[in-house]
Amino acid sequence: MKRALLLAGSILCATALPIAAAEHVIDQKGKKFIPSKITAKVGDTLVFMNSESKRRRHNVYTKSPAFKYVKIKVQRPGESGQITLKNPGSFTVLCSFHPRMKLNVTVTE
Repeated sequence: MKRALLLAGSILCATALPIAAAEHVIDQKGKKFIPSKITAKVGDTLVFMNSESKRRRHNVYTKSPAFKYVKIKVQRPGESGQITLKNPGSFTVLCSFHPRMKLNVTVTE
């Protein structure tokens, strides 16, 4: 009986603890987002790093109305920017300087 109560208490405590948000690093290099597909959770942070060695600039935006907050202005080589995901859904991240750059993001609860 003690074991059953201890186990039940442990399960309740484990489910009550908040889960820490994760950080996902997306590289921008060679006119590509690396990786090109990612799954994250609401509250997670996407960090976009411009790892170009030349003067190649990037930015981050989406056309999805539900994710209008996903926007980072011009990033020069060596610069980074981050976005915290606020809602579930799917969207595509684009770069206005390089129209073929695409990152597919799925956000879960």
